[in-house]
Amino acid sequence: MNLGVTKPPPEPGSRKPAAVANLAIAFVLLVCALFIIVDLVQLGVARREQLADSSVALTNVARAVQRHADDTLKSADVSLIGMVKLVENEGYTPSGREQLASLMGQSATALGQVHAYFAFDEYGRSVIDSTPLYAQLDVSGREYFQFHRDHATRDAYVGPLIKSNTTNTWVITVSRRVNHEDGSFAGVVLAALDLEYFRMFYDTFDIGKKGVIFLGTSSG
Repeated sequence: MNLGVTKPPPEPGSRKPAAVANLAIAFVLLVCALFIIVDLVQLGVARREQLADSSVALTNVARAVQRHADDTLKSADVSLIGMVKLVENEGYTPSGREQLASLMGQSATALGQVHAYFAFDEYGRSVIDSTPLYAQLDVSGREYFQFHRDHATRDAYVGPLIKSNTTNTWVITVSRRVNHEDGSFAGVVLAALDLEYFRMFYDTFDIGKKGVIFLGTSSG
C-alpha cells in the first residue's frame, strides 16, 4: 500500500513563460544574424565596387602613361626623318653640316623631351650633335649602331636605357639608319630622350604611397 504523497502534475499554463522567453531569445538571435548577414553582403558589394573603381583608375593611368610614351617617341622620330633626308641629300659637306646643326638645334628647342641629337658616320664616329659640349665619340659598340649597321630596315629603333657619353645622364635612344646612294650603310642619326622628362610627368599622378609607375621595354 503506497502511503506516499503524489504531487499533482504541473498545470499546462506554467510552461508558457519559459517557452515565450526561449522564442524571444531565438527571435533576437535570428534578427542579429540577419543584420550581420546584411552587413557582410553590403561590405562585399562595397569591396567589389571599390576594386572595380580602382581597376578602372589604374587602367586609365596605364593608358595615359602608355599614350604619353608613344607620343613622346613618335614626335622625336618624326624629327629624325627630316635629318635623315638632309644627310642623304647633302651629305656631311660644310653646307650640309650647317643645315643639320640648325635643324638639330631647332628640334631640340621645340621638343622638351629630347636631351640632344647626334649624327654618326658608318664607322660609328660622331660627326655633329646639338650639345654645346661636342666631343669626338665612337659608338660602334652601341646596340643601336650595330642594329642599323646589320639591318637594312628604315624604321626607327628604340634602344635600351643608356648613360650618355657626352653629358653623363641617363637617356632613351631613338635612332634611324642613314644610307649611301647605293643603299649601303652610311651611319645613324639619333635622338636622346632625357629620362628626367618622363619622371617629371609621372610625378603628376597620385598613385598613393605604395604605388609605382614602371617604364620598361617589352622585353622587361
